[in-house]
Amino acid sequence: MLSAAQLSALGLAAASAVASEKTTKLPAELTVPQWALESGWGEHAPGNNCFGIKATTGTASQTLSTQEVPHPNAQPVTEEQQFEVFPTLQACFDRHAALITSAQPCAAAWAQYLKDGDKAMLMQRIAPRYAPNNLLYSTKLARILQMSEVRGAIAQARKPLVNIT
Repeated sequence: MLSAAQLSALGLAAASAVASEKTTKLPAELTVPQWALESGWGEHAPGNNCFGIKATTGTASQTLSTQEVPHPNAQPVTEEQQFEVFPTLQACFDRHAALITSAQPCAAAWAQYLKDGDKAMLMQRIAPRYAPNNLLYSTKLARILQMSEVRGAIAQARKPLVNIT
């Protein structure tokens, strides 16, 4: 069961995911579970970076400690790395979508999704590229997506706004 703070953060994330989906076609059913897993339900998103997106040359960044796992059987190693900083949560969701839909590591998975529209398979195809040393990543994402609160937040974010005058 999610806390009130987590439910509030979930609503904001779902709204950002659905807005991003409208322009990028990356389904909120992938990005909301990734948000939940990567940010601890919004509790860890320094600089509005809820996906742990590493900084590249020319992007605003901050130095943070991170736990990296060099290979599946290795112990986590703490490192200082540069992470991108975003002005808004929406900007982070848009950048995440750009990485999935246009960056080389995910190109084949994205191309296949555009052909078959299979969101569950997209999740499975992205997982080894997004979290190569976390063999249960896609299973964790699928479990999060099965939560009624997550499905409900996405559905609510997709509802058109009603203008009452």
